[in-house]
Amino acid sequence: MCGICGIAYEDRGRRVSSEALAAMNAALAHRGPDEAGEWLGGHVGLAMRRLSILDIEGGRQPMQNESGTVQLVFNGEVYNFRELRDDLEDAGHVFQSHADTEVIVHGYEEWGDDVLERLNGMFAFALYDVERDRLLVARDRLGIKPLYYCHREGVLVFASELGALLRSGLARGAMNPAAVDAFFAFLYIPSPDTIYADARKLRAGEKLVFERGRLEAECYWRFQIAPKKSWGLASAAGVYRALLQDSVRLRRISDVPLGAFLSGGLDSSSVVAMLSQMGAEPVKTFTVGFEDAYVNELAYARIAANHFGTDHTEAILTPDMVEVAGALAGHFGEPFADSSAVPTWLVSKVARESVTVALSGDGGDELFAGYTWLHRTRNVAAYRWAPETLRRLLGAALRAAPDSPQAGKLRRFNADSFL
Repeated sequence: MCGICGIAYEDRGRRVSSEALAAMNAALAHRGPDEAGEWLGGHVGLAMRRLSILDIEGGRQPMQNESGTVQLVFNGEVYNFRELRDDLEDAGHVFQSHADTEVIVHGYEEWGDDVLERLNGMFAFALYDVERDRLLVARDRLGIKPLYYCHREGVLVFASELGALLRSGLARGAMNPAAVDAFFAFLYIPSPDTIYADARKLRAGEKLVFERGRLEAECYWRFQIAPKKSWGLASAAGVYRALLQDSVRLRRISDVPLGAFLSGGLDSSSVVAMLSQMGAEPVKTFTVGFEDAYVNELAYARIAANHFGTDHTEAILTPDMVEVAGALAGHFGEPFADSSAVPTWLVSKVARESVTVALSGDGGDELFAGYTWLHRTRNVAAYRWAPETLRRLLGAALRAAPDSPQAGKLRRFNADSFL
């Protein structure tokens, strides 16, 4: 994880404050503890904090082309950088490093903004074309890496976190009432809104172009569902397995220690299964447990770890939830009510003692409808056929029942039938 930030003025006569840029970058230090870098070009300034993963010595940023006319700050990974590098070298480009970052610099020189369509990865980056006085800011297709921006009074400010954006002194902290309403409806604030009226999220698969005083946002990729009619369950499963193997293969490329989170569920266990087939050394896996047996997954993780022969680390935690909530709120920078952030934060702290990169099973529930609320919606629709009087009597009985996680779920299920 790295962090990027920058300031760009419409008026070429203005100068970016090095103090403001440094303050923004300092607010991102936790995202990139290994290195800090900045580039000041008069009315444009770029900065970043780096967590070194590939080409630790040669991958320093901001990264530039041979003439210094293309400047780049980058957060993320380009998984197909080796294939892109081969194509670019065949086209005559000369590389100065072995970092994935450099393929974006030369890819932009060769293909312009169309380089985005060739990148397989998770990323947020800002690329300044000095000769054209053109700033390109982009986010990966699924929005894995965050990017926030503010455009007002002739200046564009952007950063990986809202806190860094505010440290610029150019973005105001006035609250966005529509975002508050959205939070209570959805338990998060959907893009492009943020909790602040001045700030916006760059959408997944979106790019910003800041050129000649004009800011334009454009979606460069849209998700499309196009299943092949010839697929059956077995053939679709075969395609999925091949895609999963390739996905894990690409993500295990690293010059620093790598491991995986393991809960014992299908998603993380599938990732660990793939990793265990690809290396000679046992996979380093990490699980956290809690004293509450209802949320303790140690037993399931242990089964998977034993089956795949991993180098497994377990930790039973009794965290100070007030402290954890405060830390998470500071990093998210706005209200966010997904409780899964807590165990993810805790297992990340445990894993960081041994590895720099950890793969996880995130995304499986989205791909395969694993969330209980998806199925509950269908069940609630069927439950509404029951007479209202009966449902109200059941609701009264549930309210009188002793508190437990299961009772809470049943209360919500019954209440949903009246929405």
